[in-house]
Amino acid sequence: MLIKKSSGLVFDEEFNLQTWDITNPIKTSSKGGILSLSHDTTKDTKVFRDIPNDVTVFEAIVEYTPTVSRDAGGLILYKSKEEYIELLEVKDLAQTNLENIKVIRNGNQYDLYMYRNGAFEFIDSIEFEFLKIGFVAKQGDVNFEQFIVNRFIAASSSNLKITGLQADTIIELVTAGGTYNATPNSEGIAFIELPHIEMIGTLFYLNSNGDAIDELTDTFITGDEYYIGSQLIVCKTGIELSTWHPNNIGTIQNDKLEMQLELYNPTTIQIRNAKLEIEQYSTDLGYTWTEIALDDDGSPTTYKDELVIRTIASKETIKFWVKLVKTIPFTKKESFMFYIDITHD
Repeated sequence: MLIKKSSGLVFDEEFNLQTWDITNPIKTSSKGGILSLSHDTTKDTKVFRDIPNDVTVFEAIVEYTPTVSRDAGGLILYKSKEEYIELLEVKDLAQTNLENIKVIRNGNQYDLYMYRNGAFEFIDSIEFEFLKIGFVAKQGDVNFEQFIVNRFIAASSSNLKITGLQADTIIELVTAGGTYNATPNSEGIAFIELPHIEMIGTLFYLNSNGDAIDELTDTFITGDEYYIGSQLIVCKTGIELSTWHPNNIGTIQNDKLEMQLELYNPTTIQIRNAKLEIEQYSTDLGYTWTEIALDDDGSPTTYKDELVIRTIASKETIKFWVKLVKTIPFTKKESFMFYIDITHD
């Protein structure tokens, strides 16, 4: 099962201008998360915000189509009044409308892109220790076009990361704008490079024949990390138990519940550092950890709150035991619900 582990979103700017540096407040406005910069006849209109350390990619969805010469506006990377660069849009009848500006950051290197007619164009690469990022409407006639930013978003990476994949599988994201795929490396990790920070689509986990093992429809943000929920199987007398829903394993008999279960690796790869915990629930006790132990020729070894198994080979079965001992009076003939938690590399 595909499960989201962490989000790559660093910020989705609401343009609370009190947190921004503003050079021309009269010509700067924000409403409903949309930024508007108007031109001034005496000076540039600029706004900046700090560059977070954990940002790798910025993306701005903009509305700005200059129709006369000298009308210019765009994105600015800034360190001081003397040290900054501007990526400007100007009148150009040969080009389609600018829709998007993207900046990919690698340390102090910044790669600049502009998006027109369904594709990003690489503009330039600059290496410098910038401290702030923002937008500018250049000095000009008050009737020049407003520079509007409909959304400004930043993420920790330019790709999706998916872990826990088997060899000879494919991970594929299908969106309205295209299909993007990758294969896992030797550690079972795949990275899908995406053109936009946010994309809506369906993430497919495919076997070597292209058949779907699992799928997840969602809004994806670059930098998001997903993993394949453990494919290890826990069985009771040959019947698979759930790792997502509670299991009724049995009832107390002679003041004790003790039962042998099996942990099976159905995959084609070796599983490393598997950790198994089983939580029990009863109306008398609430939630508590169940004692578990490895099997030694039909008998349990030392009981613990968790089992750590360093390696489980492909198709290998590991036998183990669960135990619940009566320490207080229980409701008569009450069944106990067990929740199984499995994690591994």
